[in-house]
Amino acid sequence: MDNLHFEIVYVCAEGCFRRTLSMGPGTTLSDAVKHARQVCNDFPDEAWTHEAFAIYGKRVEDPSRLISNGDRIEILRPLRMDPSLAGRKRSRL
Repeated sequence: MDNLHFEIVYVCAEGCFRRTLSMGPGTTLSDAVKHARQVCNDFPDEAWTHEAFAIYGKRVEDPSRLISNGDRIEILRPLRMDPSLAGRKRSRL
């Protein structure tokens, strides 16, 4: 069977880091992230310190979720501030 191709993305102040990878059928999110961690040496170390991921912007809580061909796996950073609080602060300025 053909390999699955997926993209892994991390965005931070230093820029956008992205890489297209491939693995065999039946690859889970956890498998994909472990593989990416090994081969994406250009990603900052901080990318791998948080265990929060999304696929096409939708947060995935289950690391055993199977990925599909063409998925974009996004490494999420923790929020510095609650978005609703940040909006209220901006509206007062």
